[in-house]
Amino acid sequence: CGERVQRRSLEEHKSQRCPLRPFTCQYCNHEATHQKVTVEHWPVCEKYPLPCPNECGEEEIERQHLKGHLEQTCPLEEIQCDFSYAGCGAQLQRRLMSAHMKEGM
Repeated sequence: CGERVQRRSLEEHKSQRCPLRPFTCQYCNHEATHQKVTVEHWPVCEKYPLPCPNECGEEEIERQHLKGHLEQTCPLEEIQCDFSYAGCGAQLQRRLMSAHMKEGM
């Protein structure tokens, strides 16, 4: 990698610190150098765990499932009322929708 390392620290550098050492993504097993995996791969890895952007408590949602979480299950995602087609303009968190629906009946 070109970094100057004392001979006594060379093995540690090669196995633990060198940005060009072989590295495997622990989420999807993609193999490359440590630098490429952590800098280039992790930001796009479909299995990389992310917290819910709404802070609903889900802390490790695979990137590939984040959109589905927000569209289908996140209790803090803002959604339109099921009766928006009939003129209801309510837009509130999913967790509050059932109470809204009961109020309208």
